[in-house]
Amino acid sequence: MEWLIIFLAMIWSLFLVASLAIGALVYVSRLKAQLSDFLAAWVAPGDDNSPSQLALVVKAAAAIHVEELKASLSGAMMGHASAMSKAVQGIESDVANDQLAGQNPMLAALLSFSPSLRKRLTKSPMAALALSRLDLSGLLKQSAGNNGNKQSSPSSFQLGL
Repeated sequence: MEWLIIFLAMIWSLFLVASLAIGALVYVSRLKAQLSDFLAAWVAPGDDNSPSQLALVVKAAAAIHVEELKASLSGAMMGHASAMSKAVQGIESDVANDQLAGQNPMLAALLSFSPSLRKRLTKSPMAALALSRLDLSGLLKQSAGNNGNKQSSPSSFQLGL
């Protein structure tokens, strides 16, 4: 009788294992069908020729990527243009300062004693050109004639055109 109870327990456990396996297979097959239906709906285009959900996601991701790439390239190009502009301005100001110093020794001395004027002329080569045309000898004669009592006004400069 003991062996009959053991035999029945084994058959019962086999039945439970088989029913669990069958239940798992049924669950997996239903899950597979649901996943297949979901993927088919996600990938397939709509009935009215509207794009699929996957296509919309890919399109949105690509648009974000393109905007980031565009911003990155724009920043790089603007940085390069800025560097080139600064280099050109530096060369122009160096040439203007060298020309001023070479053309007019009094102006060279004035630039060596006035760092703010040198800075202004470095930033604006057109101002350097205007200063090179000033008649500085007239300014020096006026200030020597006044013996330092009066300050000459900027309007007393005469352009040597």
